[in-house]
Amino acid sequence: MKTKHILIVIPIIALSLQACSSLMDYLSDYKGSLWSPTVGDMIYLESANDTYMFGKPGGTPEVGTTLTYNFLISRYEVSYKAFDDFVKEGGYNNQAYWTTAGWNFIAANQIKWPRWHMDTVTSQVQPVVGLSWYEAVAFTQWLSIKEGFPPAYNANGQIIDLLGDGYRLPTEAEWEYAASKGDPSETERLYAWGNNWVCNKAVCRTPGCDVYVSYLEPLGGKSPAGDTPQG
Repeated sequence: MKTKHILIVIPIIALSLQACSSLMDYLSDYKGSLWSPTVGDMIYLESANDTYMFGKPGGTPEVGTTLTYNFLISRYEVSYKAFDDFVKEGGYNNQAYWTTAGWNFIAANQIKWPRWHMDTVTSQVQPVVGLSWYEAVAFTQWLSIKEGFPPAYNANGQIIDLLGDGYRLPTEAEWEYAASKGDPSETERLYAWGNNWVCNKAVCRTPGCDVYVSYLEPLGGKSPAGDTPQG
């Protein structure tokens, strides 16, 4: 594993931590998952030079796509608890975490915290929702600094280096590869678990399912049945 690695945290907010050179020795013998104190388990995907069909029948037109690097992706979505740590550590008061447009956005709209921040009913172990792109990016910048990595975005909101260091939102191609293939040995599939729709393996409400499920369930609430082969 001599290629550069990228660590990604994903989700309803998806984020990515790309491995810096200080992790290379550790990752050279890596098998299994890494762990972040803020976002939890991360799973290594050996995607370098693997081609898959980006897009799905009936949706985005399918295009053959090749990823040129391996990466790590968070096993779970970002939780309310993780984002609340960002809030409590002054995330909305420190311009260093924000793009220029993002800082202007929260100032113009007098946003001091997420709309759910004062809601004591909110489950801390559910995936966080109700955020703007600016807030998601600010969280990734804070997380990079907190865990000793340089920010992945510049002041204009552009990724400084796709294979550089720092947490960021995953690209659509990275997310789809993780969800629908995940390894060169795998056959591409329609759903995380395979090609056949199974109601109780998904977090959704859809016609024809006789089991009611909430839009939001605790992280890992459909695991392991709804997992990809990589977890």
